[in-house]
Amino acid sequence: MNRFAELCSLLSQTSNKEYKEILLKEYLKNTPDEDIIWALFLLSGKKLSKQIGVAEIWDILPELSGVPEWLINESLQISGDKAETISLLLPEPGTDEMFSLGEIMEFITELEVIERSVKFEKIINILGKLTTTEKFYFIRLIAGSFQSYIEIG
Repeated sequence: MNRFAELCSLLSQTSNKEYKEILLKEYLKNTPDEDIIWALFLLSGKKLSKQIGVAEIWDILPELSGVPEWLINESLQISGDKAETISLLLPEPGTDEMFSLGEIMEFITELEVIERSVKFEKIINILGKLTTTEKFYFIRLIAGSFQSYIEIG
């Protein structure tokens, strides 16, 4: 997931098509096949079904982050994006556990058949194991709002 999140972050920061092509080639060259398949699926503009709303995580952000609500709201005024604010305010993971994009996508697929309260608990658990950049894209994926930063054609 880390390599995919890094790729998306870099793709979102440039409009240069040649640079995007270099980034994609490098990613494809150094990534396991299962992750490549999911990356191509997501980067081609395919959407996942919404598993949980960003607002649901937002509502418990003070409890999860230990940050006062007024400071969270001030942070949102600066970033302008709830998913970004959440990912920046949640603590960094306490372990070095890494998840592949394939593992994250399998997790998201499994969420579709899980009861809502259990789903929410599992999502919060995974968020606690992801880096800031991974959290941002994970939130986008589970909220059904992931945006591809490449143009096809």
